[in-house]
Amino acid sequence: MPETVVMVACLGAAVSWLFSRSFFNPVTLTLTLFAVSSYLASLRLFGLFDFPDIAYTIVLVGCIAVFCGGMLANLGDLEPSRNVQLRREIAPERYISYRAANGLALVAIVVLFLTRVAILGVLLSGGGFDAVRAYFLGYSGNLGFVGTTDALLNRLVVSPIMFAGVPVLIYGLLRGEPNRLFTRLMVVAIVLNLATSGGRIIFAYAALQILVLMAVTGARLRIRRRRFLGVVALLGLVIGAVTVMRGNELVYEIYTYLAIPLPLLGHWASQMDAAGVSTNGLSFVYGIVTLIVNALNAFGASASLSVSEAVNAPQDTWVLLLPDRPFNAFVTMFYYFYVDFGIFGVALFGFIFGLVSQFLFCRARRTGDVRTVLILLLVVQAVASSFVRWAGTDGAFVIALILLLALTPRRKRDWLIRRDNLRAPGVSASGSPHG
Repeated sequence: MPETVVMVACLGAAVSWLFSRSFFNPVTLTLTLFAVSSYLASLRLFGLFDFPDIAYTIVLVGCIAVFCGGMLANLGDLEPSRNVQLRREIAPERYISYRAANGLALVAIVVLFLTRVAILGVLLSGGGFDAVRAYFLGYSGNLGFVGTTDALLNRLVVSPIMFAGVPVLIYGLLRGEPNRLFTRLMVVAIVLNLATSGGRIIFAYAALQILVLMAVTGARLRIRRRRFLGVVALLGLVIGAVTVMRGNELVYEIYTYLAIPLPLLGHWASQMDAAGVSTNGLSFVYGIVTLIVNALNAFGASASLSVSEAVNAPQDTWVLLLPDRPFNAFVTMFYYFYVDFGIFGVALFGFIFGLVSQFLFCRARRTGDVRTVLILLLVVQAVASSFVRWAGTDGAFVIALILLLALTPRRKRDWLIRRDNLRAPGVSASGSPHG
């Protein structure tokens, strides 16, 4: 079974690569991740326990669905260039509102400072990153020196701003159009967040976002290859250094991160099947629904979600997969699709994921629209974490999407002028009279 999954995933990744003419398209990246994860899980190194075959079945169906959705987007991208140029002429020109972006970055810094002062003291006195990181990710309930409000601010304020701010930062730097104030504020926020939490995932996201942005914008990037390779190497060194500081063996950590998703998927899928649990589509939109429920509760309502246990169980419960170590959270995005509608849910939502992510890639490369590019870079986070969980269950991801929409308004006056010029008789798309 694992051989079939790896073969199908690799074949789908290669075909999508050929159609999109770039390895760094969402479908190829997603299928490559699952091919690697499935292969490493099948090796069962370091004493990895056996797990139910249902995991391979779910991943196989999911990969096929993602591929089919992506291919539909690729085929829809094959249209006459004249139509593309006309749409670019009349499309509303969007820009990044750095005034709002600067305000958000400043808010993140203030919240980080207020919630991290006590944590920094603990770290300086010899405390470890693991307990701090576990608390802010919701794995443990109490650190003794910070309250639940701190963790809530981290999830609903800091994380969304970081998720939205890093793509804006990367876009400006690589296009040669950075806002100096925003760049400085974001660097301060990133360093402060890293110094007090030890979280490395933001650097992994950033590295992949840089590669995808290069694939999308191509020759328009204003960065030398040597400088780019230096940036990627630096990010790699930072990730490795933080790993060492957290007291982990790098090879062991890399293997377990990539190999445990299928065993955990098999465990929890079997558990939910045995309990007859179905979330009926709410897992797919859990991030949005939880924000609504939290907002209602803030105004005095007593709303709750009956599906919360099924959605949160993989994160809240640790499962022994190696002789000396339990794991949690890494159940792949397909778990949440499966607990919604079974194999049909995996096929349906996998197809939607492939279609939407690949559509954004094609449109960003075709039009260069700044809003589309930034949303694509955010979706890259969902792609990078697809072998861990479904990003749609995270309220921070949903808020980050809303922030990016707000940060990219359109220039109404310029758009109306171009539209009126196109509609005027005897005027070409460029706005000049026909001779």
